[in-house]
Amino acid sequence: MESTLFDNAYKLSELGESIEQVLHGCFPNSVRVEAEIAELRVNRGHCYMTLIEKAEGSGDIIAQMRATIWANTYKIISAYFFESTGVQLQSGIKVMLQCKVSYHTLYGLSLNVVGVDPEYTIGALAIARREIVQRLEKEGIINLNKQLEFPLLPLRIAVISSDTAAGYGDFLNHIENDTHGYSFQVVLFRSLMQGNGVEKSLIAALDAVFARLDEFDVVVVIRGGGASIDLSCFDNYEIAAHIAQFPLPIISGIGHQRDDTIVDLVAHSRVKTPTAAADLILQTLINTENEVLLRAEQIVNTAYHRLEEENTTLSNYLMRMNSSMKGKIVLENRHLEQQHEHMMTAVKLKLQNIGTHLQLLQRVVRSYDPESYLRRGYVLVEHEGKIAKSVNELAVDDIVVLQFHDGKKQAKIITNNETTDL
Repeated sequence: MESTLFDNAYKLSELGESIEQVLHGCFPNSVRVEAEIAELRVNRGHCYMTLIEKAEGSGDIIAQMRATIWANTYKIISAYFFESTGVQLQSGIKVMLQCKVSYHTLYGLSLNVVGVDPEYTIGALAIARREIVQRLEKEGIINLNKQLEFPLLPLRIAVISSDTAAGYGDFLNHIENDTHGYSFQVVLFRSLMQGNGVEKSLIAALDAVFARLDEFDVVVVIRGGGASIDLSCFDNYEIAAHIAQFPLPIISGIGHQRDDTIVDLVAHSRVKTPTAAADLILQTLINTENEVLLRAEQIVNTAYHRLEEENTTLSNYLMRMNSSMKGKIVLENRHLEQQHEHMMTAVKLKLQNIGTHLQLLQRVVRSYDPESYLRRGYVLVEHEGKIAKSVNELAVDDIVVLQFHDGKKQAKIITNNETTDL
């Protein structure tokens, strides 16, 4: 019978067993595997991961494999890894794993993780962190938020946090139980604060605050603390870039005691805990209030001292003015008395002169008085009610009145120029 292509066919289980034997022969001991965790989930204490390798430059995935950490081992490895690095095993981080290569006829190829090298991850995280910081510095945005002036009255607060986070409750309780009587407006913008999706969620919250920018004085990014929560999601370029360029001062209070994250580095102010973020805001208000009270007291004191000085100056001025006026009045009185004396003397002299002149006038007038002439023997000749001043004014037979000092007589003009009594 002729042979066919299917004469040497393997059963699937036989092929699987053969592959298993070959792999076991090639990898009898555990091997060190360098990879990035693309996905990670824990089920019943067992950890199931998808490991990948990306091409340098393009970031394309060029290799992918499943890995498993069984429950007993995972409990030890995860605790050791977090204690050493400060972050949990999670997607997005690079790891160096000690693995046994296995092949199961039912589940296929798998890597069973028996150990982890935290130093590798620390180095990878440090490199990634340094690259992000260098990029922020090169773009000139790393200190932008720090350069904003912190408000003197941060009463309108936008909080970015999870509404279930213990840190948000601590912050809110600390603010609301303030004994200074400040009235706050606190608005929560919900965001994931750990695990996958933090980047997208936190940036969306920042955008939501930006849309209502005029309603707030400051932004607080907070989350609950605790040793079981990692912070690697806050060593993220996109989140850091958004915070660095945000137009309101941002307080980072994400609840940890370890080294600062990049978010802490770019935020305006960094505090250890959400409660400390509340204390920072309260202390700013207390400082502002104290400064206002101090300035008010200084203004009052300055005004009081100025009034005292002005009152003293005014009193001195009044005293000098009174003294000067008294002296002026005395001098003016003396001057008036002197003027009065001069005037009286001048008036008396003037009156004397006038009297003398009047006497002279009287004498002159008397000397021209017709009565005085009549007493000396002169006669006034009246014709038709008028004094005749010339002989030519009279004609023959004119009747005239002759006035003597002691009476009048009529007379008639005759031709022989002699007068005859009528």
